[in-house]
Amino acid sequence: MVFENRSLLLGLLVMLALPLAVTVLAFMTLANTDPADIVAGTPLVQTPTVTAVPATPTSPIDPNVVYADGLAAYEAGDFAAAEAAFREAVALVPDAADLHNSLGLVLSQQERLEEAVGAFETAVSLNPTFAEAHYNLAVTQQKRGNLAATETAFQAALAADPSLALAHHGLGNLYQLQGRLEEAIAAYEQAISHDPQLLEAYTSLGTALGNAGRLEEAVGVLETAVSQQPDYLPALYDLGLIYDHLGETAVARETFSQIITLAPGSDWAAQAQAQLDGSH
Repeated sequence: MVFENRSLLLGLLVMLALPLAVTVLAFMTLANTDPADIVAGTPLVQTPTVTAVPATPTSPIDPNVVYADGLAAYEAGDFAAAEAAFREAVALVPDAADLHNSLGLVLSQQERLEEAVGAFETAVSLNPTFAEAHYNLAVTQQKRGNLAATETAFQAALAADPSLALAHHGLGNLYQLQGRLEEAIAAYEQAISHDPQLLEAYTSLGTALGNAGRLEEAVGVLETAVSQQPDYLPALYDLGLIYDHLGETAVARETFSQIITLAPGSDWAAQAQAQLDGSH
């Protein structure tokens, strides 16, 4: 029995946020800014689809119906109801790895991280090639501060699916957090090669290159991101920082002004204004 849940398979993408000193160039760290506001999170993507699973002969309850109720509750933000539904579905089909993955996601949303880890571990024990569950386990372990387990889980995700760009990106974030810049750069490059539209990977790569002193390369990477999405604020902001560090003050000021025009009143605009005010 297989449950397909495209909305929840990678539900922890939004949790990929690095400490502030890593999200922007280390020589230009910002003050009084939540890291989650600096790194653009990746939202849940794709619409949920559920593969038909027949009710078990011993139960008149269709697990698909229970699971669909859980999905609806999850997407409505009613995590308690979603948890109850997913637990009922797990009881009906205990060997369905997707269900344990979904349960882990809803537990993580409630900050019950140890329980979430247990659910993800069950998912990967039932299906060792379930790359998304390994990935979600890695993100949850990182949130718990267990970096060794984080690296192991990211590597397991990539062993299951070497093309999972988000796992390469997550591994790069971990390496950058640990100061392993060359490994981080290589991981980000892998992420981009597998998903050239993953803009967060360009920003992360630009940051790593900047921290490694490879500023001209960083500019090229960030400009590529902006060429794909001209209003992508994380890349614009880091470009402004690098231009300023390179002594290209006029270009830096123009870039920060562009952010203010694109997103007036936002945290990004406030930080850009602070850079403009500080450059007098």
